[in-house]
Formats: sequence, C-alpha cells, structure tokens
Amino acid sequence: MKILELIIDENQEDESGVDYIALVDSPAIQSNWMAFRKQHFQDTFNDYPESASNNAKKALKWIEEYKDEINCNYTRVGLARARQLSNKENISWDTVSRMAQFNRHRSNAEVSEENKSTPYKDCGYLAWLLWGGTSGVNWAMRKMETKDNFKHSFKIQDEEKRIVSGYFMIADLPIARMDDEGKMFYVVFRKDTIEKIVNKFMRNGFNANINLMHDSNAIANGVYVIESLIIDSERGIKAPEGFEKVPNGSWWGSMRVENDEIWKQVKSGEFKGFSVEGMFGQDKDFELPEKVINKIKEVIKKYRENRNK
Repeated sequence: MKILELIIDENQEDESGVDYIALVDSPAIQSNWMAFRKQHFQDTFNDYPESASNNAKKALKWIEEYKDEINCNYTRVGLARARQLSNKENISWDTVSRMAQFNRHRSNAEVSEENKSTPYKDCGYLAWLLWGGTSGVNWAMRKMETKDNFKHSFKIQDEEKRIVSGYFMIADLPIARMDDEGKMFYVVFRKDTIEKIVNKFMRNGFNANINLMHDSNAIANGVYVIESLIIDSERGIKAPEGFEKVPNGSWWGSMRVENDEIWKQVKSGEFKGFSVEGMFGQDKDFELPEKVINKIKEVIKKYRENRNK
C-alpha cells in the first residue's frame, strides 16, 4: 500500500493547515487543498493478483479434467466467478464485496489430510480456489476498505444542549484518494502533524469556521467547536465513553448547534459526521507494513461495532 504523508508548516505566515470543519453526509478522513469527503472511484476492476487468476484457472482445469472423480456441487455463481478471474475480466463492486464475504470460508483454504495427494477431490479447497483463493479474497477485502472508508460519524451527546461529538481526524489512518489521472493513492496524517493542525486551528480562532458539505457558500452560522481533545494515553487523555479507542494523536471534538434548521438536519441524519478541509504539504511517500494495516483495520472494525450498538 503506497502512502503519502501530509504535513503542515506551523509558521503563522504559512497558509497550510485546517481552515474549516464541515458537517457532511458521507465523511471520510481525506487534499493539496483537501476537503475530506467521500470520493467516487471507478466501478469495475481487474487489478486483482495474478495468483488469484491462476487459482481460478487451476480449479476450473481440475473440474474439467477430473469431473468423473469429483463429487462436489458447485454453484453457478462460483463457476462464473472463476471464469471472470481466470480471464482477467473487470469485476464490479458487488462482485468484489462477494469475494470479500467469502472470507468466512477461509477454513477451506487448506486441503484436508485425506485429499493431500488428490487435492482436486477436496470440495472446500476447490470452492476456495474458484473465488481466487487466499490472494483473491485478501485482495477483495483490501479493495472494500478503499470503497467504504472509515466514516467519522458523530453522535448526539446532549440533545437538550444540542451537542454533537465525534472524531475530526484519526492518526495513521490511510485514506484512499484519486489523482487527476484517475489513479488511486493514499494519504495519512501522523499524530505530530495533527497536533500542529489543532494548535494552529485554535491559535487562529477558527472554532466557528464550520460549513456544510465543504461548500464555502454554506457557512453554518450558530455552529461552533466547544470541545477539542488530542487523544494521548500517556497523558491520560482518552476518548470519552461511547467512542472506541483510536490511535494516540487522533483529534476528537464536540460542536454546539444553535442553528434550528441545521439541528433538524443533524437529528434527521442528513449530516452524519465531521470532515476537515485545508491546505497541506506533501512528504515523501512510503509503504505501510501489512501488520500495521491489519492493526488499523482491527481498530476501525471495533469502532464501527461500538458505534452501531
């Protein structure tokens, strides 16, 4: 996974940093001018690993060659998936999602002891290969993460006082972006950069710089930041109750919504989260180790589960 780290200059004369926080309907923490809203990516893909294609080819070949010895009932969907993968055809988001969901059959990834010498007789193993095998399913799971980026939803903390709370930024979270040529890349904010962003945001007195959907003409009058925390376990600053643990350096906050119309939109679910926007510099790109990626996914999964309770 190629990652581009975004940075800012704390110098007051430099215009980099977060200028506004928006109330948005589909946020994703994500710019050189960057408004972190959800982006729409291409609809079909064939960038799955060659090994996934080869796995599907192998399964189809075995089914054809040993059809008299194989006693398995394969679905038309599984066979169709294997033909797509073996031919390197483009597949849709729906298909990618089904491949990712096939992860529930991961226990079939290994050939049973009784079929070690005749793996084509192992129905579970054959089915696993039809869906691209381990490399294909792993690719699909990673691909789905780029479609459904971690949404930083907020929750109503105090309805009477009209307070909503949530994360403005999450440290070390890779965010999928698309360049002008349609190529996907990822950006990330480190905790040191988020600290600089928060310091500059507050120093500039931007706590009332709130808009709707990143529209500069839709200023959210009567909405302002009343609480701001940088999560730091070493200092004992933890996420408030009801918010899953996130990496140190993440920016949590609360807004008071005095605007009646906007409050109605918040309560109706028209707005679902916070999203920052601003000017950011770029540091050199790097690769994020798979171990770190898996840890991030684990944190995200726990946050989503907790949020939906």
